[in-house]
Amino acid sequence: MAYPIVGNYKGRSAQGMAIHGSIAYLFSDGGRCRLFDLYKSEVIDEFLISSHSPQNHVNNACFGVEIGSFGQIPFLYITECKNKFRCFVEEILPDTTQLVQTISATQGGKMIGVLYGLLTKRRVGSIL
Repeated sequence: MAYPIVGNYKGRSAQGMAIHGSIAYLFSDGGRCRLFDLYKSEVIDEFLISSHSPQNHVNNACFGVEIGSFGQIPFLYITECKNKFRCFVEEILPDTTQLVQTISATQGGKMIGVLYGLLTKRRVGSIL
C-alpha cells in the first residue's frame, strides 16, 4: 500500500501517529489530527485536538486502555514535547477531542521536562 500523506501539512510537520482498528490518527505539530482509513488509503476527516497550541508538538501519540463516556475509542495520550513537556489525555469524539487530564512531572516543586516520549502499556494498563 502506498502512503500518500506528505510530511508537511498546512505549514506544520508530521509528528505522532496512533492506530485504532482500521484508522490511523496522524498528528501535525500544533495539534491538527487527520484520520487516515488504512483500507481505503485515504484521509476521511481532520480536526484540531482540544490541546492544540503552537507549543503542542504532538511528538508522541498512543492509545491507553480507558474508555470514556463516548464509549468507542480508548483515551489518547499525547506528549507536548515543547515548553512544559506535558502529556495530554484526550477522549476522541466525532470531529474533535475533549481534554480529560493533563499529566506533568515535578521535582522539588518545579515542573521538569521528562514526558516527551510517554507510552502506554495496554496489556497491563500502565504508563511507561
